[in-house]
Amino acid sequence: MNNIRVNIIIYCSFLAFGIVGIIFGNAIKNEYSFLRIWEFQNILILLICVPFLFLQSKANLPDFLDKKVLNTEKFLKPFLIGAVGLMDAICFDESTDKLFPDRELITLMKMYMESGSFSRVKGGEMSGSASIILNGNINQPVETVLQTSHLFSPLAKEINFDTAFLDRVNLFLPGWEITKFRPENFTNHFGFSRDFFSEILKSQRKTTYYDALDKYFTLGSHLKQRDSKSVRRIISGFIKLLHPDGIFSKEDVKEYLIIAMEMRRRVKEQLKRIGGMEFWDTNFSYIDKETQEEVFVSLPEEKGSTIIESSPLPPGVCYTATSDGDSTALVKIEVVAIKGTGKMNITGTNNQVVKENIKNTYNYLRANEKSILNEQHSLSGYDMNIQISNLMGAHISGGIGSAVYIAIISAIYKKNLKPGLAVIGNISIGGAIERAMNFADKVTLLSENGAKTVLVPMENMNEMLTIPQSIYGKTDAPFYGNSQMLLQKAVFGE
Repeated sequence: MNNIRVNIIIYCSFLAFGIVGIIFGNAIKNEYSFLRIWEFQNILILLICVPFLFLQSKANLPDFLDKKVLNTEKFLKPFLIGAVGLMDAICFDESTDKLFPDRELITLMKMYMESGSFSRVKGGEMSGSASIILNGNINQPVETVLQTSHLFSPLAKEINFDTAFLDRVNLFLPGWEITKFRPENFTNHFGFSRDFFSEILKSQRKTTYYDALDKYFTLGSHLKQRDSKSVRRIISGFIKLLHPDGIFSKEDVKEYLIIAMEMRRRVKEQLKRIGGMEFWDTNFSYIDKETQEEVFVSLPEEKGSTIIESSPLPPGVCYTATSDGDSTALVKIEVVAIKGTGKMNITGTNNQVVKENIKNTYNYLRANEKSILNEQHSLSGYDMNIQISNLMGAHISGGIGSAVYIAIISAIYKKNLKPGLAVIGNISIGGAIERAMNFADKVTLLSENGAKTVLVPMENMNEMLTIPQSIYGKTDAPFYGNSQMLLQKAVFGE
């Protein structure tokens, strides 16, 4: 009862102070027009607090006047916790400048970024909920930065090579992909005021869709715990912003998952550049629970000017090169296998030699499918659509059978091929591996366009010295002597 009496006295004191402030403010508002003055009806707002005067002890809230409550809880803690305990979001603009005057603050920030709490000697453990945003500029083209350093290099010197700090960053938003405001981006109609819209966003923090992707997808093996947490948080944020009613589809989740993986992978790729093999696993992927298809997510800027992707190739896609001595061509083979009756359709080329290569490879598979394929994946149960695309060069010539062989099997089994893979050589109708003609020209063309691995027939082993020395540092050229060895060296994860 005594506590309630004290609370009423304090409350009435604040009420009286408010009334005096209104009277004084109205007396001087004509002289100081910029002042915002409460009206007497605004005092009614304070009446909302009346029920809390009687609920303090029941809710076990500490008494500000209670001597048992430590002074750090009353006065010091609100100052010690700082902005992270008071704000919803903190943005460091121009974070290329010195951010932390003391190294100890970096340690506290790492603790906060990991768990949302941190410890200080006087205040004990404290927690906050503020988001951290680091803004900055990259003063060179992205391609140049990636060739010479990493995307975090413009940050303040005390953190731009600190992998423990940077690994706690959930996402890297590529500012170079965001279009600048134009007049048509602004509305002539009514909109939410900033403080009201901010409260809407803050209220969404009570809701989470952290596990929304689990209904439809599984994350790939390269996503570690921090990667998984970041991706899930980003997806949850997208759903809260774009589906405040909580209604969303599998396609929505898929779209947000791809964007989330891209933004988190961008962080991981920079860590790989800084920390080396500790952060090697950057081939982010997701598995569709319905189809069991694994899809890898790449970064636009990592592709650079190369044609062959540095991420694992999708099922049914393989690269090769052809050369007739006068013209060398870079070729992309795409195979789509759908349930059917064993038909084959070839598009993208009228070259009879190329079509003959494809038919010989297909017939070799059909004749030996008991030893190569299982019953569930028999060629008689699939219709094959084989697309041949000339990506570079005057025209396509023969010698693509090995690449077609790999593309067909990966399409049937829905298996990804290794990152940056290309295959040269041909397979005869009897299964013999034929030597690749104009070997050095083909390997050079593939390497210059992004191939990290070029599988080469054993018959070309004595021609390795004809490859330019500059190729050896960029591209591996393992050999294969038969179709089984070719398959083992081509499939991702084997």
